[in-house]
Amino acid sequence: MTSPAPTSARDDVAGARAGLGERLARGAVAVVVAAFAGSMMTTHPVVGVGAGVLALAIAAMAVTGRCLGTSCAPASAPSPPPPQNTLGYPEAHQRLDVR
Repeated sequence: MTSPAPTSARDDVAGARAGLGERLARGAVAVVVAAFAGSMMTTHPVVGVGAGVLALAIAAMAVTGRCLGTSCAPASAPSPPPPQNTLGYPEAHQRLDVR
């Protein structure tokens, strides 16, 4: 039996979905942010609305077990390492001969 094809960029990453503990933690954070949003609505409605939107996003992440947006997705390919020792001087990660 074959595994189903990934439906998004995050499905092919091992551990893409959050476990129960992480979901509960996200839910608790969503409740705290929602309480903050509710308390700010009377004095600073702009801040309250912004916090409410964030609380909704965090709650959606808690329910689905996924991170919203591409900012949490891993890079598609790692960048190549910088060139080593381009000036000809010994570097700290190389063996140094102090004579």
